[in-house]
Amino acid sequence: MLEVIRGHRTTNSGSNSESNSDLHLTPRPSWLSAAMNNTIQREQHQHQDTSQREENPDLSIASFREEHHLRRIHARSEQQLMRWLMKSTVDTRALDCALLRPGMEFCGVQRITPVALPRFSMLPTFDGQPLPKIEQWDVCVIVQSVDMSRGRVSGLMKAINVPNLPKTVVTHWDGEIVDFVNYTPLTCKWKANGREDTDHWSLFEPVKQVPQTFLQKWPESMRGKRMPRILEDYLFMRWKESTFINVGPSETGLTIEGFYYICMDRITGAIEGAYFDPSTQPNQRLTLSVKNDGKCLAFASSEFC
Repeated sequence: MLEVIRGHRTTNSGSNSESNSDLHLTPRPSWLSAAMNNTIQREQHQHQDTSQREENPDLSIASFREEHHLRRIHARSEQQLMRWLMKSTVDTRALDCALLRPGMEFCGVQRITPVALPRFSMLPTFDGQPLPKIEQWDVCVIVQSVDMSRGRVSGLMKAINVPNLPKTVVTHWDGEIVDFVNYTPLTCKWKANGREDTDHWSLFEPVKQVPQTFLQKWPESMRGKRMPRILEDYLFMRWKESTFINVGPSETGLTIEGFYYICMDRITGAIEGAYFDPSTQPNQRLTLSVKNDGKCLAFASSEFC
């Protein structure tokens, strides 16, 4: 969530008052010249191909057969893709989740694992020296609003005992629910590109098991009509912190420029999160579980249950 920042055509349009008699004196735009040249070259190539086929009937037959073969391969691939998508997805339905509603509180920790930390982080290094310490702090999240029809969710996040910070920090966040109607796994903002989306979504075990299904670019014919089967068991979201509630940015030296990739188990309410911000410490993971039974109230303030 919160982490210390690492130091680390205009075209000048001509006057519209020129007379038609002077149009032939106006310089041709570069883009128009390029387009005309491309058209001329394309027509020349087509004429050459036609001439070669007329001179050599065997070449014409061979080209026709090759084009026909390529079209059949493409059509077969499209049919296989559609059959696979239909098998791996279900009809879009309401994504309501009893554990994701206003008033629900989730508590846990956020951890930062140093990049240089070896895989077996609990073991000492070979020279007997301890490995770099994994920083972590307590986190509590309260859901304030949920709108499944629009794929929107919002709430408050409370960071407790952040290293080198004596004060608890509370922020407000807005979220997007990945429902393949309003939002898809593709973020397209907050400095995240397709590769970042793939890398971060694949950190979650449900996506890791069926990455093609979740990360597949949906054809327009299926967009908004079908969704991956894993959405029956999990909810995927993006949480973006927007405002500091009880402190100012200058008081903490923290940033909220990044956002969380979120995976929530519909049955247990367990939440996993992966934080992304290219300007901060990587490998930040969020782990939360349900604290209450949704009996508390959530207000737009820094007060938590």
